[in-house]
Amino acid sequence: MNIFSRRGVSTPMVVGIIVVILVIVGVVMFLKSTPGADNAGVTVALGAQNNSNESGTAKFIEKEAGKLKVVLALTGSPAGVSEPAHIHAGSCVNLGGPKYTLTPLVGGKSETMLDITLDQLLSELPLAVNVHKSATEASVYVSCGNIPGGNTAQEGNGGVVPVAQGKTYAIEITAAGFKPSKLTIATGDTVEFTNKDTIPHWPASGPHPAHTTCPGFDSTPGINPGATYSHTFTEANVCPMHDHLKTSITGTITVQ
Repeated sequence: MNIFSRRGVSTPMVVGIIVVILVIVGVVMFLKSTPGADNAGVTVALGAQNNSNESGTAKFIEKEAGKLKVVLALTGSPAGVSEPAHIHAGSCVNLGGPKYTLTPLVGGKSETMLDITLDQLLSELPLAVNVHKSATEASVYVSCGNIPGGNTAQEGNGGVVPVAQGKTYAIEITAAGFKPSKLTIATGDTVEFTNKDTIPHWPASGPHPAHTTCPGFDSTPGINPGATYSHTFTEANVCPMHDHLKTSITGTITVQ
């Protein structure tokens, strides 16, 4: 009789326990060594630019072997249009030249695999993801987000933690001014301005004329009667706003 039998444990039971332990260890080692497994990543909110109403996310998913997967997803993109995208030096309010070319979006979607790690990319900050209207209108920006932005979600092993979709608030512009003139929103929310007047208006961040307090909040060159302009606020701030064409029209958007 062996030692396990003396203690009331049969040999088959011991063998079974050992097999289970070996299987568990093998599975763990396999998962750790599987090529292409997802590691840490970052998700950045992309805000609409130039009345495009195109907003969404840029997800940076680190892969093994020094690869970084970039997944862009926008809502409001025109069907069938190829929209070039790049990672630029600088920020959305002060873009430098493109540093990395991303796969153009079609139908608001694109995926790119870069030969760089996430740490290497972040060491080059400040950077911004910028989407262009088309190859022939590359100077028109339709969506942009700073890396990392105020609405960034940090991710752990195993996948993406998506940025929660924000709410959309409406502000009307009339001859009397902004309605409402004061608004409190959360980070990631969007404000849509509608021109209800008979003349153009140009809602923008203060101070006049620099529009720098809340970067990206600038409807240049203004919106015509009946038209709209949307901006997604990705950082907490108190944003004084005014009409660049009629500076007596003022208001405040508080982003919490």
